[in-house]
Formats: sequence, structure tokens, C-alpha cells
Amino acid sequence: MESEFNPRYRHPVDLRGSLQVAGRTPIEGRVRNLSMAGAMIEHAYRLIAGQPCLLCVALGDQEVVLEARVVWSKPFTEPTVHAGEAVPVCRSGLQFAALPELAEIHLRAFLASLVAAHPSP
Repeated sequence: MESEFNPRYRHPVDLRGSLQVAGRTPIEGRVRNLSMAGAMIEHAYRLIAGQPCLLCVALGDQEVVLEARVVWSKPFTEPTVHAGEAVPVCRSGLQFAALPELAEIHLRAFLASLVAAHPSP
């Protein structure tokens, strides 16, 4: 059976991203899952639920900026160890605002390419 694109499915990814919460300096992070509705990102410090933000992420060869709001944010200890110590980081769930047409096209095409690259058995 061939895989079909489901816009609500959260796709596991490992993408470099930049998150800018309103009124703050952008912080670097890693996008760990992505869907048409939102993303989960790992970053350096805890955010406040409800904060508006911008997620800038490279989807293939396109840099896309997505308006979002923080739905949840919690600290966790990254399983990898750097310089002998576990690095504390946070994970936050983002919900995208209405996507501009071009951003939606790039996001949909990127997610569809993930499905095509990993078909169901």
C-alpha cells in the first residue's frame, strides 16, 4: 500500500531552526517534528505558553518563516552528553498561525517529500 500525505501527521525531522519570541533575540534550536499545524523545537530556555513567535526553518532549499504561538514548553535533559555533562534544554510545542500561501506551499511540498522518501510497507 502506498503512503498518502496526511497534513495532520507529525513527521519526525532534525532541522536547524531559529525561534524568535516577540521582543526577544532569536534563539537557535532543532526542529524535531513538523506538521502543517505546528512543530516541536528543542532550544536553550523555557518559553511561556501563549507567546507569539516566528520559526525560521530551511525546508529543502527554501528558508521559510512561520508565524506561531507557543502551546507548551518544558525542560528536559538531552540524552547526548557534551564535555562530560548532560546539556539541559527545553522542548516547546508550536501551533502555526494561518500560513501565507507561499509558506504553505513549501511546507506541504517538504512534508509530502518526507512521505515519498519513506513509503509504508
